[in-house]
Amino acid sequence: MKWGQRSRSTVTKQIINFDNLKKPDKKNWYLAAPEHNELTVTPDLIVPIYNMSLKKLNQQWNTFVQSKRFTLSYSNKNNERQYVFRSFFFRFPDLLTVKLIPIDEKTSSLVMLSFALVGYYDFGVNKRRVNKILTNFENYIK
Repeated sequence: MKWGQRSRSTVTKQIINFDNLKKPDKKNWYLAAPEHNELTVTPDLIVPIYNMSLKKLNQQWNTFVQSKRFTLSYSNKNNERQYVFRSFFFRFPDLLTVKLIPIDEKTSSLVMLSFALVGYYDFGVNKRRVNKILTNFENYIK
């Protein structure tokens, strides 16, 4: 691979069990979720509840992601998606898993977990990534 060229190696999907999530010993991850959730760990950031159905949130999220050209690793029928991001310099893979969740018939939210696959500490990269994506998404749906 030439200097500055993007790595094309594939990343194996990491299935995240949000129902039984455990906080790892590493400090290379960041979790965002709505205030009242069914997670077994406390989120690092509280995500708002959106005044739209799960179906509408799903449509909005898909359109938003397509405009940002995220690299999709996998998607399933449980409204979960995983995206691959690479560090700027060494191109280490980070994964962002997003789960869209219904609150009731007219409102919904999302859970977002971003983590590095390599290393113990991420120097705040995942926190900045989650905050930037959420800010951009909230501006997009206004």
